[in-house]
Amino acid sequence: MFGTYAQVAARMGLAFVFLLLLSLVRGSIKRLSKSQVLRAIFLGLVSSGIIVFFTIAITEIKIASSVFFLYIGSMVTSLILGSLIFKENLGWQKITAIILAFMGLILFVLADMDVALGFGALAALLSGVGEGVGNGIRKGLKEADKTSVTLIQFSVITVAVSLLILVSGETVIREINTASVIALIVFSSLQLLLNYLLLYGFQNFDVNIGTVILSMELFFAAVLGYFFFGETLTLYEILGGVTIFLASVVATVEFKKGNNLN
Repeated sequence: MFGTYAQVAARMGLAFVFLLLLSLVRGSIKRLSKSQVLRAIFLGLVSSGIIVFFTIAITEIKIASSVFFLYIGSMVTSLILGSLIFKENLGWQKITAIILAFMGLILFVLADMDVALGFGALAALLSGVGEGVGNGIRKGLKEADKTSVTLIQFSVITVAVSLLILVSGETVIREINTASVIALIVFSSLQLLLNYLLLYGFQNFDVNIGTVILSMELFFAAVLGYFFFGETLTLYEILGGVTIFLASVVATVEFKKGNNLN
């Protein structure tokens, strides 16, 4: 129904309206400091790139492949930010979890080298780099009000992507489709929950482990892609999904026990 940029602007714009109305009814909007506002704006700009690049990737290559390349960029970027900027320790369980995750990701590369060298893969990789940066920004917004941060983030994404529509001359609406309108509403509602959980999660534990836990998305993306879109899974993809899921389990056990060796 929508062009690439237009669907992003529509989804995020509607999510902003939903959240604004809910916040006004509940009276839950709180003032942010100047530095928090600037960080929230930066998060919105970074998120614009994440969503646009990933939307391009998901229309070019398989769901599992898109998520795979996203996590390469995200894990490497989060590792750098977590260790160098936030001075987070790398205990043996955390290192084991990250190694397992990378082993799973390598299996996805071996599954299809042509995809690994294509434009869709590059877009997903850039989306992952943005995701890693975004996780670091969320960490820096630990004391900020989640609702206010998310409102600024959604509004910035909507404005930024709308400007991309004007610059690119993209056709906003190609055809009217009831199923697409329903999907738009559902997506926007889930986007609110996603951003709240991400912000809360990365405010309360370190960037590296958070990224590894999120890699479970790769396993579920492969499964859902198969059942809903008929995207068949190769042996390498199945092994990769299982390995990354195992990495997430290892990371979760380490987090619950609170063990972290220097």
